[in-house]
Amino acid sequence: MEALHTVIRPDAWRIALEKYGASTGTTVGVYESPAVMTLGPVHATSTFEAMHDDRPDLAMFSDCVRQCLLQRDTAVIIEEDGVAVFGIGLNVAGEVMGAVVAGYCLTAFPEEAAVRRNRQLRAIGVG
Repeated sequence: MEALHTVIRPDAWRIALEKYGASTGTTVGVYESPAVMTLGPVHATSTFEAMHDDRPDLAMFSDCVRQCLLQRDTAVIIEEDGVAVFGIGLNVAGEVMGAVVAGYCLTAFPEEAAVRRNRQLRAIGVG
């Protein structure tokens, strides 16, 4: 079986994922097994930026990918401290080749504006 990055058309996927991210307010990544980002982050939101604070580790995304690779056709939702990511495995000819993961969705915090404000305060050394 070919590797996922040789099967998908990144330009077409990027356009579709940008539209998906914009319509859902999430950042999207396509991962190849074993949890290597092949495409993304697409549509980086302020929530995504605040959560990562310029760190390369996308822990919740990586955890979601690992679960997606194990669960094959079942959507995965991971929620921690009022923030969630969701994803699903990508199957080619019955073999799990990777996963698409999107996030961050605020589940217990009603306003993204407050997250942006927190990021701005942290950037200037307050908070």
